[in-house]
Amino acid sequence: MNKAPIFDCIDPHTVGNLVPLVKGPRPNLVGKNMMEKRLHFLGEFDWIRKGLMFEPRGHDMISGSFYFEPCEPQNGVAILFIETSGCLPMYGHVLIGTMTILLQEKLIQPKVEDKVRVETPAGLVEVNYKKDGDKVTAIRFKKHSQLSGIDRWKNKASSFGRTQF
Repeated sequence: MNKAPIFDCIDPHTVGNLVPLVKGPRPNLVGKNMMEKRLHFLGEFDWIRKGLMFEPRGHDMISGSFYFEPCEPQNGVAILFIETSGCLPMYGHVLIGTMTILLQEKLIQPKVEDKVRVETPAGLVEVNYKKDGDKVTAIRFKKHSQLSGIDRWKNKASSFGRTQF
């Protein structure tokens, strides 16, 4: 009889929402970048996401993450975002909770103090953080435009005027 795996999670909250970080076991994903690994996860390991995100453990608004060794050696970590609807390419508040736990629990060792280059399915994200002792007190991140190939996205909204991302 096969035993169901037991997943070790740390459960931080961001803006009142639970954002579990799965410490392990983590599937061995195949791909040259996190977008390819995301597709492999969805095709072969989506049962893990469903088991962790839906009732009785989860709920309809839960989002979480796995962390992996980066695909490129100059980067600090790779993150796969999971939630009830699937695996999003990027999820800001989950990134904040994930990076806080990874840094506070010393699950990753940054190559540069106060900065981590993070691989996501949406591309590279630069995370800057501040610590007071072992406690992370601030996280800021900047997403590079690798997913779309567009340097900046511009939009004119009637209520806000011209916006640029």
